[in-house]
Amino acid sequence: MKIAFYGNYNAIGDICVLLPALFALCKLYPNAEITFLTTHKGEQFAKNSNFTTNITILNEQSLHTFLQSTNLNFFILANPKTDIIKLLKKANIDKVITFWHLHNLIARKFKILPTNRWKQADRERYLRLIRAIDEKHYDSNIHLCDFHEIALHTKKENQNKIKNILCPLEIQKYSKIININAYCHSADSNYNLKEQDWWELLLEFALIYPQFLFIWTTYGNKTSPAYQLKNIFVYHNGSDIFDLIELTKIFDCIISPSTGNISLADIMAKRIIAFYPYYDVIRYPCGNFNNPFTYYCVNKRWKSKYQYHIKHFKICIKKTLDNLILVANP
Repeated sequence: MKIAFYGNYNAIGDICVLLPALFALCKLYPNAEITFLTTHKGEQFAKNSNFTTNITILNEQSLHTFLQSTNLNFFILANPKTDIIKLLKKANIDKVITFWHLHNLIARKFKILPTNRWKQADRERYLRLIRAIDEKHYDSNIHLCDFHEIALHTKKENQNKIKNILCPLEIQKYSKIININAYCHSADSNYNLKEQDWWELLLEFALIYPQFLFIWTTYGNKTSPAYQLKNIFVYHNGSDIFDLIELTKIFDCIISPSTGNISLADIMAKRIIAFYPYYDVIRYPCGNFNNPFTYYCVNKRWKSKYQYHIKHFKICIKKTLDNLILVANP
C-alpha cells in the first residue's frame, strides 16, 4: 500500500498538533510505503521525530514531481487548498481523503469528511483522516498506539548549547523550573496580556516562590525584563527551534498565552497554564498526554474587564504553583 500525507504547516503549534496523526499512520500501517510532504519546518520536526525512520519525508515543493512519478492508494490532505486539489484531481491516486472544500465536492476520487473547527480539536480532526483509510482497522487497533512514545530528538550541538547556558544558573538549587512566555502569534494578540503585565507577573511570582527558577523565553527584537532577582533568567532563542525544544525538557511548568510553545510542551507532557481565547479551548486543548493542563479562558469582550482578568489569571497560576510545592514536598 502506498500512502502520502500532506500537511503544509509552518506554525509550530500546527505541526505539533499534526504529529499524532502521522504517528498513528506509521503505527497502523507499518508495512505501507508512506511519504510525508510538508514545509521546511515540518521536515525538521518529522526528521527529528522518533517514529519516522521508515518513511519518506519530502518538502512540499516536490509535490508536483512526486505526483507525476508515483501511483498512490491514498493521499491524505490535512489542509485542503484549491491549487493542491486541482493537482490531485489529475494525479494517479485511488482515493484522496480530506475535509470539505468547494473544489472537491463532485470529484469521485475524493472522500470528504465533514468538519467543524468550532466543535472538534484539530488533533482529533487529523486523526479522523487516518481513520477514514480503513475505519474498522483503525477502531480495532488505535488503542495499540501509545502517543506517549512521540518524542522529538535534538542534536548534540543543541544539547551542549543549552547545557552551557544552564550551567552557571546552578539549576539543581531550585525545586522547580517555571517557564514564562509572553508572546503569541499576531493573529491571537488580541487575546493576550500586555507585555508589561507579563513582566509584573514574572516579578510577583519570582518573589513569592524564591525556591523556583523562573525562565523568561523571548526571541527576535523583543524587549526583555531587567529584574535582578537571582531566580529570574532571560533566555533569548535564536533561529534554531531545537534549542528551545532542548530547553523545554527541563521545565516543570509552562505559563503562556495560546501559541506554539505550549503545543510543543504538550507533546513533551509538561504541566501547562495557558491564557486562552475561548475558541482555542476547543481547537487546541492541551493535556493530551496525561499532563496537567490549566487554562484561563476569555471571550471577545474580555478587555472591558482587563484588570479583573489579570487578577483571576494570577489566582489560577498561584493555585497551580502551590500544588507544585506540595508535589516537591509531599
